Amino acid sequence: MGDAAFAYPWLMPWIERFFQAWRQGRAPQALLLAGPEGVGKHHLAALLARRWTCAAPPETGIEPCGQCPSCTLDDDAAHPDRFELTAHPGTQGIPIDAVRALQADLALSAHGVRRAAIIQPAEAMNRYTANALLKILEEPPQAVLFVLVSDAPGRLLPTILSRTQQWRILPPPIAQAEAWLRAAWQQAGAQAEPAKDPQQAIAAALALHRGAPLAAWRFLSSGKNALRDAFVRDAAECAWRQPIAVASEWTQRLKAQEGDPNGLRFAELFRWYQYWLADLLTIATLGDACANRPERLHFPDAAAQITAVAKRRSPIEWFRIARLATAIAPWVDHPLNTASLCETLWLNYCDGVS
Repeated sequence: MGDAAFAYPWLMPWIERFFQAWRQGRAPQALLLAGPEGVGKHHLAALLARRWTCAAPPETGIEPCGQCPSCTLDDDAAHPDRFELTAHPGTQGIPIDAVRALQADLALSAHGVRRAAIIQPAEAMNRYTANALLKILEEPPQAVLFVLVSDAPGRLLPTILSRTQQWRILPPPIAQAEAWLRAAWQQAGAQAEPAKDPQQAIAAALALHRGAPLAAWRFLSSGKNALRDAFVRDAAECAWRQPIAVASEWTQRLKAQEGDPNGLRFAELFRWYQYWLADLLTIATLGDACANRPERLHFPDAAAQITAVAKRRSPIEWFRIARLATAIAPWVDHPLNTASLCETLWLNYCDGVS
């Protein structure tokens, strides 16, 4: 699928909202695009920044004109009127020096008529970085649009929140998300997951990613459905298997994915594990009323297996297992031994279903 934000129909109401305010002379000085991962916040921020720096007035439409001096500079990374502050891998968030450099750049004359700055993920700013940005937002330069993008807006300083217009970008209706994924599947030539029925794969991916279409598409196009099915199989049958053997299998699977930038990591496996426990707790506490409503589950196609496993322990015991899982959470991104993490995960789980 294309990278342009208007390729995602669920974003159109937000785009139209921005352009309506712009045409009326009420364009926001600073926007906060908040919401779950995979709903298109980054694409929306990029479109607004590109269109804002285009010299064409808002009445000409949502797409950049492609002809003005700003539009002819194709390199976003080196565009003199578009700036992006982001956290790089292996760094401690967005450094204060990045904000100071932005402030110095904005003090210079613009190349075109308007400038834009994107800060993502905004929650990567520490207190000092956020305070430095706050000084710019309190006395913003003319014709500059600030767009903050955040998956966790609750981690932002209240002073930053008070200086931004907050838009909560939520997943689209399931029918719209499924239609978009079917189109993406067809456009990709059905290469995403050829061994599985597309509709079943799409429904499972959306449930696992709480309806976020882009997150679901990344999952499908990376070929992780087979791994997800293996996880369901192991979690459903783990009561009759040796947990150490299961842990060893998952260690080998994770090691096989290490060379793939889109491969499965322990943090994602752990998220599946937490979702599975959440489904177990949901069915253990609500019973058949929820088992018959698979749309409430992260693994709706495994409702029968989850129900069978949930009956092996009381809700209190499943709460204990889930509470023990929280002790692993701080370590999922730590460069510890993968085998040890996998053993801890499955031993913790099998303690509840053995």
